[in-house]
Formats: sequence, structure tokens, C-alpha cells
Amino acid sequence: MAYGATAESPPVHDLTRAVDPHPRWEGRMASQPEPSSEAPKVEATEKTTSTLKTIWNIANAVQGVSVMSLPYAVLRGGWVALGGFLVVAFMSNITGKFLIDCLYDRPLPSLFSCFNRQTSTYAEPLGRLSQSAVTDASIQSASTPLLLQNRDEAIRVRSTYASIGKSCWPFGGHILVLLVQCVELLGVCSLSLVLMGSSIKTLLMSWAGFHMHVWIAICAFVVLPTVLLPRLSQLGWLSLLGIVTIFGVVITILANSISRYSDWHSVKFKTPSVQHFPIALGIIIFGYAAHGQFPSMQIRMAKPMRFGVALNVAFLVVACLDVSLALLGYLAYGNDTKDILSQNMSQPWSSIVDVLLLINLFVSYALPMFPVSALMDSFLRHFFPLCGNGDAGGLRLFYFVTTRTFLVGLTLLVAVSVPNFHLLMSFIGSITCVILVFVFPCVFHLVLHHRRLNFFGIFLDVVLVLISTSAGVSGIYASYIELMSG
Repeated sequence: MAYGATAESPPVHDLTRAVDPHPRWEGRMASQPEPSSEAPKVEATEKTTSTLKTIWNIANAVQGVSVMSLPYAVLRGGWVALGGFLVVAFMSNITGKFLIDCLYDRPLPSLFSCFNRQTSTYAEPLGRLSQSAVTDASIQSASTPLLLQNRDEAIRVRSTYASIGKSCWPFGGHILVLLVQCVELLGVCSLSLVLMGSSIKTLLMSWAGFHMHVWIAICAFVVLPTVLLPRLSQLGWLSLLGIVTIFGVVITILANSISRYSDWHSVKFKTPSVQHFPIALGIIIFGYAAHGQFPSMQIRMAKPMRFGVALNVAFLVVACLDVSLALLGYLAYGNDTKDILSQNMSQPWSSIVDVLLLINLFVSYALPMFPVSALMDSFLRHFFPLCGNGDAGGLRLFYFVTTRTFLVGLTLLVAVSVPNFHLLMSFIGSITCVILVFVFPCVFHLVLHHRRLNFFGIFLDVVLVLISTSAGVSGIYASYIELMSG
């Protein structure tokens, strides 16, 4: 998973679209709109993104620092883990389409249209036809024009992941979605601190022998200024730098692994065990969690109906790349493979990867933090209204710095509590990623469109929920046991 930039702008996460993404110490807090209890308004977003650019955006969103642990997933999961990459990618592709289906009043035509009782075509969102979105209930009401009641087009009536949750569960569904997303994004920030601490410890090992916890704390202090930037747009160029560095990491890993081809013949794959495979599966799932960005990507497309094609191509490319990285990395180091592959590498390979990782993590740490802080502002402004008052400059600035520092401190606490990179990644993958990538999309798809699904469509939703839930529970248990055993 990566919280990387899209090709045309800084990343737009579902949380960011749910609340005002701009920090409030510039006087915007007081004017921030209340979350509406009515049907979500479909925004008139400019549709300029091509299918090819969307494929690039999806690949950037999915591919992230998890590449450092892909060979370790093969070590823990054996040869089955290689197939796991393909299976998880395929399942994530399906649930990504289900999530996009939930934005519309009926399922979109796609590869899985055979699971629908009736097919539909695409029409512009109702937000473009009128000033407010139309819910499923209003579309079916007697007051709705006959033209809309008898139409075959699928119309977009929701705009975010959270609005889908509210349509399914009006009493708190959107809050549940936002909460899980917040936990996931904060977990990603904690994971970034762990990886930064490990990388800088390796680089400066001969100069400073600090404990891992000290390095993590130093990294948290270093990234704090990026979180205090007043606007998300100011991170645009940093996002581009993050994309360049992560691809540099991928190329370096591939080159280093291929350079050790003489050691490949001595490597044997382990037979996966019940104790170790769930941890490997959690790592793999973490690498395909980007569903929160899909709604904004799809609505920006010049041809939204091509989003399914973009998903197919992007996930196929990422899955092939992940399998290549995992296989070659494991062949290069075998049973000595560590959870952060750069720790296996000799100089100068190790230093190159560590420097690129530090640059990537420094410029990308604040990106998932922005939507979380925006949501926190939306909640706290009801209790601290003076902090959004344009006349209370000092108090407003104090609030801004205090809340952002608190969030960084929270991620620091998690990173220090679980300073093990692969276990923390497995925890996140088994909990929040399983929920956001598999459980929620299938449950929401079933709730919203069950009347338009045939038996096999309903069966697929249920099976995906059961399989992913089992994988998540087993991953949590296995990670916890290993963490407690030291």
C-alpha cells in the first residue's frame, strides 16, 4: 500500500473528500460545512484523466514501501505465497469494482455482469443534471419522473467511500468507514516511522549506536514540520519525488537480486505452516490496499466506464511486479532473507536503498496525515469553536500545532510499541486492509444491489467476506503470538 500522488495532483483520499481538507489555522475552521445528513452531493469534478493515466495512478497508489518485505513474505509463506500475490490481486480487483458499483444506483456493466440480473449503461451523475444527488429511495419514489424510473442507465448517486457506508447503514455507517480509514492511515504513518528508523540506523550504525526506539523518535521529530504545512497542495512536488524514489527502490532491488544469480541454485522453498503463512498473507494484503482512493480516481476519468479496464491492467502489472520482486529477492538471500530486504544487501546497494527510502518516507509521511487531521478538525471544532475564529490568531495557531503534534506522537507511540516492520505491516493488513479492501466493499455491494444480483453474484460477495475475514483473524492471531514471543 502507498499513499502516493496521482499523475495530476496530490492524492485525494476518501477521507479528504468527506471533510474540508485544508487546515484551519488560516481561519477556515469556522466556515467548514457541517457533514450533511441528507443524500451526498455528487461533485462536478473535472473529467480529464485518461485511462492510461488512471492505470498509472492506481499502480502508484498500490505500490509502496511494502516492496521491502515481499521476499520475506515468501520466506514465511513458502511457495504458496507466490500464488497468494496473484489471488489477493485478483480478489482486490473484484472488490474494487464492487466498490465503484456502490457509487451508482445499479451495478455497472463489467467483467462480472454475468452476476447481475440486469445490465445497465452509464449516465452522467445526477449532480450534473440537478443541484442535488438522488438517492435510491427517491429514484424509486412515485414523484420521480417516469423517464428516470424506466431508464437503463446507471447514475452515480454517491461520491465517497463514507457516503456508501451511510447509504447502507444510515445510523453511523459513514462514521464507521471513516474511523477504519483513520486507523489505517495512522498505521501507515507508524509503519513509515519504523522503516525510517531502521534505515537510518543501518546508515549511521558505525557513527551512532542508538537504540531503535531512539531512531524512531528522531524520525518523528524530523517529519513533524511536513505535517505542519498549512495546505495539502504544498506537498504536490514532494509527492512526485516520492514516486521517483519508490521506483528507484524497486529498480535497485531487482538489480541487486539479479546480480546474485549464482546463489539461486542453492535456495529451496519452505513448506508453509499454519503459524507463519497468515503473517505472510497479511503482508501481501497490505500491498493491495488503495480502495479509499478509487472513488476520486474514477470520477476524474474522461471515460468513467473504463475504470474497470484500468483496474485490470494496473493490478495485473503490480501483481507481476510483486511476484518478480518477491521471487528474485528470496532467490538472492534464501533463508537469510530479512523483513527489510536492504538489511541483507551489501554496500553500496544497501546505502542506495536506505537513502531512497528515507527520502520517500520523509516526503510521503504527511500525505496520509492530512485527511486524518482534517477529520479531527471537523470533530473538535464543535468543542473548541474559538480555534476556528479568524480573530483568535494565537489560539488558532496553538490548536493547529498541538493537534498535529498529537497525531505524530500517536503514530510514534504505535511505532515504538511494535518496532517490528513485518509484524506491524501484518497487523495493519489483517485488520484495516481486510475490512476496507474486502469486507466493506462486498457487504455494501450486497446491501445496495442484492435485488439486482443473481445467486452467483450474492454467493461471490458472501464467499469473499468469509475468506477475507478468516484470513484477517488468523493474521491477527499469528502476528500477536509472534509479537508476544519476542
